[in-house]
Amino acid sequence: SKAERQPRRERNFWKERLHEDIGVGRRKLNQTELLATLRGRLQVVDSPRRAIRVFISSTFTDTAGERNLLLHDVFPYLDEYARKHGYLFQGSEMRWGIREYAAKENMTSDMCLQEIRACQDSVGVNFVLLSTQKYGYQPLPRRIDQTIFDRVLEFTDSNEKLALSRHYCLDVNSLEPEYVLEMSHLSQQEWSKMESVLREILKTCSLRAWPDLDICDPACNHPAKDFFISVTEMEITQGILQQPDSKEKCLIFTRTISNLSALASSENPSCTNVGHYIDMTGDGQVSSEAQERLEWYKT
Repeated sequence: SKAERQPRRERNFWKERLHEDIGVGRRKLNQTELLATLRGRLQVVDSPRRAIRVFISSTFTDTAGERNLLLHDVFPYLDEYARKHGYLFQGSEMRWGIREYAAKENMTSDMCLQEIRACQDSVGVNFVLLSTQKYGYQPLPRRIDQTIFDRVLEFTDSNEKLALSRHYCLDVNSLEPEYVLEMSHLSQQEWSKMESVLREILKTCSLRAWPDLDICDPACNHPAKDFFISVTEMEITQGILQQPDSKEKCLIFTRTISNLSALASSENPSCTNVGHYIDMTGDGQVSSEAQERLEWYKT
């Protein structure tokens, strides 16, 4: 409607919330603190944390509309609301926060987890999950323990071994010797294809090396499990499962599209974008592996 196209602060319900008194405001400095501040001694001012940082976690291609709404409508309103009560609000939307160099150096997941830790140092809710029917992007591990990598190599053929050796380099200077994923000089499209090849090699050969490896077992902490985990699951593990007061600090919003799996298997030409909403294999089928992992962290 026309009203919903207005900025949130202009809509009656939200406008009233913006001007209501919730009994929280800025604390005035006393005489001693004021003089200390004027003299540049800011550390003596006993000020409670006033930053609210919220990390938005979700898969990307299926939540573009929701994320755009948050970025352009909800976040500006929350920022204004927070400032009126003496707080600073910051929404962390990593779709725009992953710089090109970080992606090229395979630091995407590291940056996301680092940002979650920073948000957890703020007050109030710090993690919001938009839970959908997509498991999401599974990055290549940036670092692999030497013993794990060497064991995987034992179950590769000559082409697979060559592919892994070209992109992973042994770092003997770390405390524990490990293989490090080298920065790619390929184009984005070429690297995307190569990344899929390397990921499949690591998955297939790790299952050969450890036949009893159960990647869907919550109790499984085998290092090879890292070959199967998505960025979103990493975020959920750190942002919710490993956060002691998650019930107070986290919010989860769930969206379910009816008959999505059936639509994904349909040859209807109007369903060409269904892969944006559910994980698909290279041959156009719904990924059973991804759906199993998705069911695990949803329960």
